[in-house]
Amino acid sequence: MRFDAPLARSAVDRHAPRRTEPGLLEHLRTLPTTRVLRVAGPRVPLAPSDDAAPPRLAYCSPALLTGQDLEFYLGSGDGIDYLGALVDPTAPSEPDPQVSWLSLREVAALLPDLDAGLAVAAVALGQWHVKAGFCAVCGSPTDVEQAGWVRRCRAQGHEVFPRMDPAVIVAVTDDEDRLLLARARHFAAGRFSVLAGYVDAGESLEAAVRREIGEEVGIGLSRVRYLGSQAWPFPASLMCAFEARAESTDLVVDPTELAEARWFSRAEFAGAIADGTVKVAPRSAIARSQIERWYGQGLDLP
Repeated sequence: MRFDAPLARSAVDRHAPRRTEPGLLEHLRTLPTTRVLRVAGPRVPLAPSDDAAPPRLAYCSPALLTGQDLEFYLGSGDGIDYLGALVDPTAPSEPDPQVSWLSLREVAALLPDLDAGLAVAAVALGQWHVKAGFCAVCGSPTDVEQAGWVRRCRAQGHEVFPRMDPAVIVAVTDDEDRLLLARARHFAAGRFSVLAGYVDAGESLEAAVRREIGEEVGIGLSRVRYLGSQAWPFPASLMCAFEARAESTDLVVDPTELAEARWFSRAEFAGAIADGTVKVAPRSAIARSQIERWYGQGLDLP
């Protein structure tokens, strides 16, 4: 089955060289064709639609910005320039009562490619701005530059760029092609997923795969294969997906990380999904794509 990373879709040209154009944001605000995507933390606005239509983002005119919102350039698509705007995450001002605000986790996989790419970029950049207002070196305030893609320390003048934290997420199978699923200690009862963990400083992705699996379930891997990646801006991860073959099936579960871990045949997995004893990640998560790739078909779940 083909592997698709639902948050890796994009039909927008980010036009990175334009970010250094003097007065770019000010100029784009004056154009009637410019559209603005507001984000409130991880939430994005959805346009009203009937139940049969797929969701679409609700863009607004620059004229609706308050002047207090932090803005940034997202790029262009279909001849339209797009800005992002970071608005009050607790109570976003909404002139249209039919617009609904939902978490990107809930809707990202359902959005068309253009909307999905813009939403992931806007949420990721907005989350970074919230945390980057002060220099990590000296504590001085930072100022926004390059159309929202750089912040500069007022005291020392050095540049601060948006960051992403790489993590590996691994679909491990055994010689019988059973899939290893685990329930993290912070997961709700019945929630299972493939194993994941952050990449250590100075570590390669492949080394992180072998280390994480060894640490969490005590097995070695005979084969590691890269599948793809997607941003997971909650707040700043880059999920790098792999599949791997286990050298043994005797699990030694790390109790500080996992509540349990089990091997599933396809029949066992189908039964557990059907009776509700196993629940998996939403469609926007790359783990869902990995599980469906192993299963051989999409899961008819929300």
